[in-house]
This record gives sequence, structure tokens and C-alpha cells, in this order.
Amino acid sequence: MRRIKNSKILLAIFIVGIIPMILFAIFQYYSYQHISQLKEEAIEKEILQAQLYIDTMFKDLDRDLNLLTLNPNIRQADDSISTFYNEVGTWIDLNQSHHMGLEGTIYAEIERYAYTHPENAYVYLGTIHGALSYGLMK
Repeated sequence: MRRIKNSKILLAIFIVGIIPMILFAIFQYYSYQHISQLKEEAIEKEILQAQLYIDTMFKDLDRDLNLLTLNPNIRQADDSISTFYNEVGTWIDLNQSHHMGLEGTIYAEIERYAYTHPENAYVYLGTIHGALSYGLMK
């Protein structure tokens, strides 16, 4: 009789103690799985946002480059324009009154570009005759 009573007590302890812990562990496991899935979805959305931002940036850059390279005034650049090689720490002021003719026209186009694209610091125009560097910092 005493043995049956001890078995019932052990069974009661098992039911009251172990089964709730098992149920709690199962609940925690599925909660963790759900949270992990939500984090994964959030990370995928962030990656997609970053990808869209990069794609947009490169599309804008491509459009801006086409704007400059297809400009008929800039396409006329030849060896008659001055070539400048910008050195670190050297500021080349190209907004001087002696820039007339083709060079002045090119400078005006690049200056117009600078005012519509304030995020750019420089525009470099490379030709077969040399490099023309315009600093656009305002």
C-alpha cells in the first residue's frame, strides 16, 4: 500500500512539475522559431531596401553621366582647352574671366551640372588630349 502511495506521489510530482516544463520548452522553441523568422524577414526587407537604393543611385549616376557625355558642347572638347591635373591640397580656380570660347562653354555646362547636383564635389573630364578637372565645391 505504501508503495502504491509513493508511486502516486511520484506520478503527481511528475505531472505537476515535468509536464509543464516540457510544455514551456515547446512553447519557447516555437516562439524562438517565430521570432527568428520575423528577424529574417526584416533583414531581407532591409537588404531589399539597400539594393533598391543602390540601384536608384547607379541609375541616377548613369543618367547624369549620359547627360554630360552626350552634351554637344562637352563632346567638342579638343586639345584647345586647358588641361589641369588636380593635386592633393591644390585648388585650381577655373572660374576666371579668361575662359572663353569652347572652354568657357564647357565650364558653363559643368557649372550648371554642379548647381543641379550639389552632392558632387568634382567633375573630371578626361579627353584623349589630357584631363580637365573642375572643382565644384561651393
